[in-house]
Amino acid sequence: AEPQELTQAPAMDALHWWRQGDAVTQGAAVLLLAMSVASWVVMLWKARLVLRAGSDVARCTAAVWQSPSLDVAAQRLAALEQGGDAHRTAPSADPGRGGQGG
Repeated sequence: AEPQELTQAPAMDALHWWRQGDAVTQGAAVLLLAMSVASWVVMLWKARLVLRAGSDVARCTAAVWQSPSLDVAAQRLAALEQGGDAHRTAPSADPGRGGQGG
């Protein structure tokens, strides 16, 4: 006699699991999904910040080393911090304020 084939068990996919779960199980699943999505958003956001910081460091380093003086370098860095261009001609420092901006 040949062994009888086992009856195929119902597919245990996510929809079956969802339908069989109670409110606590479904709530936990939704909470875990939301936390997972939030974690990925934070990771991608931080990766973007790190990449941007790397390019900012390169621009700031170039602005400092290409400046004829520390005062001009400080002005160029301040312009970069405000979203300006590092290679723009920086405004001259006010001699009455000791070369300090702001």
